[in-house]
Amino acid sequence: MRGFFLIRCAGLAASCALIACESSDPTGTVSPNADVGVEADGTAPTPDASPPDCPNGRRTVCADVDGDGHGDPATATETCTPAEGSVEVCDDCDDARAQTFTGAAEVCNGVDDNCDGSPDEGFDVGAACTSGVGSCGATGTIACRPDGTATCDAAPGAPSAESCDGLDNDCNGRVDDTGATETCDGADNDCDGAVDEGFGVGDACSVGQGACRAEGVVACAEGGQAACAATAGAPTDEACDGIDNDCDGTVDNAASVCDCVDGTQVVCGSDVGACALGTQTCVGGRLGPCEGGTSPAAETCDGVDQDCDGAVDNREGPACECLDGDTRACGSDVGACTSGTQTCAGGAFGACNDVGPSAETCNGLDDDCNGVDDDRAGDACECVDGQTTPCGSDVGACEAGVRTCVSGRYGACVGAVEPVAELYDGADNDCNGATDDVVCGPAATDFPLNARYAACPSIDGTFHAFDPNNISTIARTQAYDQIADLLWRRAGAPTPQDFTNARILYSLAEGIESRVNRRFDSHFVNTAPAGINCRGATDPANYPIFCVGPATIGPLVRGAFDGGSAGTDAAVNAAKIEAGLMWFFWTSVFKEANSCRTAIADCDSSHAYYNAAAPRAQPAGFARYVNDVAPAAHDRVFDGTLAVHCWRELDNTPTAADLDFQNLALSQLDPALDYAAAALLIDRLYTWAAAAGDARAAAWAFIRIWAQAFDRALRVRDAAVADRVSALLQGDGAGVDPAVLEIEILSTIPCP
Repeated sequence: MRGFFLIRCAGLAASCALIACESSDPTGTVSPNADVGVEADGTAPTPDASPPDCPNGRRTVCADVDGDGHGDPATATETCTPAEGSVEVCDDCDDARAQTFTGAAEVCNGVDDNCDGSPDEGFDVGAACTSGVGSCGATGTIACRPDGTATCDAAPGAPSAESCDGLDNDCNGRVDDTGATETCDGADNDCDGAVDEGFGVGDACSVGQGACRAEGVVACAEGGQAACAATAGAPTDEACDGIDNDCDGTVDNAASVCDCVDGTQVVCGSDVGACALGTQTCVGGRLGPCEGGTSPAAETCDGVDQDCDGAVDNREGPACECLDGDTRACGSDVGACTSGTQTCAGGAFGACNDVGPSAETCNGLDDDCNGVDDDRAGDACECVDGQTTPCGSDVGACEAGVRTCVSGRYGACVGAVEPVAELYDGADNDCNGATDDVVCGPAATDFPLNARYAACPSIDGTFHAFDPNNISTIARTQAYDQIADLLWRRAGAPTPQDFTNARILYSLAEGIESRVNRRFDSHFVNTAPAGINCRGATDPANYPIFCVGPATIGPLVRGAFDGGSAGTDAAVNAAKIEAGLMWFFWTSVFKEANSCRTAIADCDSSHAYYNAAAPRAQPAGFARYVNDVAPAAHDRVFDGTLAVHCWRELDNTPTAADLDFQNLALSQLDPALDYAAAALLIDRLYTWAAAAGDARAAAWAFIRIWAQAFDRALRVRDAAVADRVSALLQGDGAGVDPAVLEIEILSTIPCP
């Protein structure tokens, strides 16, 4: 909310990150000589020699017109009595906009929001982009949208009817999918690359009979069908010419033609070759059959013209190649073959009685007698049957096997241990030479791959808030980063004043502490009666697992602030606050995602508790931790928060009704958060192992608290593993081996 980072103290406005309005005195009184600020580098200011009328010394302040805790350096002035509304942080490059100051989140709006001299960095404004698919695709450039995100300004074209042109005309992602059936019309109707297939276009055909017969070819006709492209001739009167002139299927069948005088004879037949002439006698006006002659017979291979055509031994079909009874040598003696003989019968030499070639096999012989051993056509022998060769791999967990040659091909690998999907078990399961190199990626059921998410705005991979102007959780996440900069993201140990200033940020009205004091863990809702909200006076004591915020996180953080402000164990107390607040943010992401079924704004809060509603590539708060140690885990959690938001974008009634859809989104987010928590614990274990002195003690303090938080995620999967890990990490560090614990933890909590 606006003004979240301003503290008003007895009429004096100052930066939350730099002004401590409370004394460490438990009575709550403020000493008139108490420090009221720190220098820009985080150290206590050096007091000026104070004149009598300026007992607290002179300070440099500047006007903060927009009330964002950062003033205009152009108005800087040194004064003994700062005006109300002035601040000591003078690094605001635009004091007319509350969202613009050094360290602010950059959004896409043409303005330098974070005062680094570059507006809209990280959004690729002006870069080329495309929108739409197929013929609808259009090019444009990346431009800012009113909500502060970036988008492609190209407007996709309109789809048109699909045609066979190698283009996606209807813009559905498929080319030439007309769905039409092929017809005979000279076009490729079904877009398969062939025209008028199945209709026999171009094949020879005929129409009519007798003298009317006409030859042609098949062609396309009306109605998309095929027909013979020929026109039958017109019939004429029958004549005695051996032709079916009237096209009725019978030759010379006219009633008044081909008459003769009964008893007259005519010579008929042939006297060529073996044939002899005969005679025909007219009977009933028709000449009878040819009689007394020798008619042509089928030609045989005997030196005689039996068919009386003037040529000897010219059989139709196979020519006479020899005289019956002749013999000749045949076959081959190459390779496995032996020669033989052929005998002529019926004018052709018969089969060779040799041992001929056979199909080539992979036996080291020339079975097909071509002079080359084992040269199978189209499928060359790669080995001789019975031979063996090693196979598989001896890398990692794999073991080699043996392949045996069968029919010229090596068979399956027998006895080998093959690669499998990589696991966290200290072995190279996929046999690629690297151990435990698991790469986490989205499952087919996850956002954005699952088709159920396709219609929501968040499918573009960016966060689209339901109420972008009213996400108070953004300020809590930003305060978390400011506390981190004061206490543990700094060179050297924090001072007591750093703890005091950090506590002011923690204790702001409606800030982090207000939510820690009522935060419950949705995973343990069944451990408390319905209606318990952890705000009752006895709730934390009665239901400590469910009411984790007021029962555990709150007391832990307050105790560490007390110790740090008193100057004791600075590094350890800073680490305790770090772990406690991380526990709160980790728990809050899932809690808000779960409760946004009835309070849709909680979907915004869930994303903001993880990443302050910032872009994926600019992680903040808890997301910054996750991205630093496991970028793949950051992607999975970020996508999980988008899955929750996407569910509510599509199921956006006051109370969401599609519980299966909600469970789908939560089943993606929850394992991703657990995997991120595992990665953070393992990273801190390796940090502890390499550290010494105060840094080692601080790392172990963090580990003990984070292991207590992480126990829930581990125990629900394997109680025995949870018992072993807890016993090791709640001790003094003896016997702890980060490499061993990494395998045990990540084999229990695999990729989400």
